[in-house]
Amino acid sequence: MKGVAILTAGRSGSNWLGSLANSTHCLGRSDEWLDPLKLGSDPRDIDALFQAILATASSANGRFALKIFPPHLMRVQRQYGVDFITECRSRHHLGLVLLKRRDRLRQAISLVRSVQTNKWTSAESAIGAEAYDYAAICEAYVKTERYYSFWSAYLDLFELDHDLLYYEDLVDDPAPYLDALSKHLEVRIDDVPVSALKVQRDDLTEEWLARFRLDLARVGFLSQLPKGATPRTVRNLALFLQRKPMKGHWFD
Repeated sequence: MKGVAILTAGRSGSNWLGSLANSTHCLGRSDEWLDPLKLGSDPRDIDALFQAILATASSANGRFALKIFPPHLMRVQRQYGVDFITECRSRHHLGLVLLKRRDRLRQAISLVRSVQTNKWTSAESAIGAEAYDYAAICEAYVKTERYYSFWSAYLDLFELDHDLLYYEDLVDDPAPYLDALSKHLEVRIDDVPVSALKVQRDDLTEEWLARFRLDLARVGFLSQLPKGATPRTVRNLALFLQRKPMKGHWFD
């Protein structure tokens, strides 16, 4: 089968872009299918996982799509003992699209707001309340940078061909995103569809941004890095897979 994987980090515009692609009904059904909560099941082995994903992620024309964050890959590695992307490429034709966002600070603020409210798209209702949290924004910023660094390292190490797209370039014209998927899936799209989702950035985002700039100058940044927990760095992933002790600080 022909499929495409969108490699990205949270709050990169992937929900909005995915809704556009999904509305064509021929570019697969993109979502975080490596997450059992999204998939709706927790398959017992890798073959069952692929069977479940292809059944859920495919459009009627037999094309499939899924969105992947680095923790998704790590979870599959821990549970099934395989690299999902490598395994998928051995079974199917899998195109790769790396989706980034240049404005990492607004991305981090968006991530904190979504975590607090459990509201990930404009179509959902907020459950929790929003409250400015300087430390949480710092942590979200570092987390986002780690995710993008992971994807760059992964793609470089395996020398994988991929399309690199930026959210900011797609806001006014998402056609390049749809073109990339169409190319990998060998499907023709004549018109750009309309999404029911809207950009969630608002005045509150700008208020938090201004407060963050003030706190950054007053408090600093290094003191806000997570303490105690083992950082989810690429090096620690490698040590984990080798069953060696992981490093407890960011730059050990």
